[in-house]
Amino acid sequence: MQPGYTDELRELPARYWSTGDLPDFMEQASPFIMRYCRRRLSKDDDLIGDFYVHFYERAPGCLEHYKSRQDIPFTGYLATYLRHEFLNYAKTSRNARYSETPTAEFFGRERSMFSFSGADEQPDAPELPPDDSVDRLLEPLPLHVRLPIKLYHGLELNFEELHEIASVHETPIAAAQFMTEYRTRRLRLSERVRKLEDRSAHLTYLIHRQPGTDAHQRWSRWKTRLSNMLVLNRGVMSIGELSQLLGVSKSTISRRMEQGRRCIRGEQEL
Repeated sequence: MQPGYTDELRELPARYWSTGDLPDFMEQASPFIMRYCRRRLSKDDDLIGDFYVHFYERAPGCLEHYKSRQDIPFTGYLATYLRHEFLNYAKTSRNARYSETPTAEFFGRERSMFSFSGADEQPDAPELPPDDSVDRLLEPLPLHVRLPIKLYHGLELNFEELHEIASVHETPIAAAQFMTEYRTRRLRLSERVRKLEDRSAHLTYLIHRQPGTDAHQRWSRWKTRLSNMLVLNRGVMSIGELSQLLGVSKSTISRRMEQGRRCIRGEQEL
């Protein structure tokens, strides 16, 4: 260690390993993380805010990896970890754009209405009750309009829709494999939503801890961005995948989904 160097965060790893309290670790480490990001990595507060949320999810892995690197000061280790993680994040986030219709916008609601029937099979996943109003909105739509909407947004399929899925596959095994993949994607989306909600809860905690400060305004701005991410959930299948599955062009899929959206919002008659 260089003369005069202070490992200001040296107590945090052992504290986390002892308690497993990630919010406590992030609260204690946040001043250093923000200071380092601003001074060494970027002047863009929005990018730093997004990266902070990104790092929150990866902090346990960072701390676990440090167990085999305890020969170096933790503060220096964290700075190096942040730099590498930030460079990778900035590289990918430049191209991260939502190009398709988010669920909330599609149904004309302020919030996402995903319903995951398999969520109770994941111990850490929230129990989300089915939103019957979604089925009521979709029920009047013709099958060729309703099915791509349900598949795109990861909604439960009824008997008629399952029969159609079976008919577009060459064998029952292929249809069963498709439904297994579809279910797996829905569960993954449920988990992603859960993680975003956990991050949002942590930011809410920080906001209430520091009222009337610059940090409070920063946390509030990032909380708003995170709330927008929760609303802008992309579906479990892309337009291209739906086109291939249903044997029609992507423009046809887009037209059918737009027709469904307009009917649901009362802008067009069936």
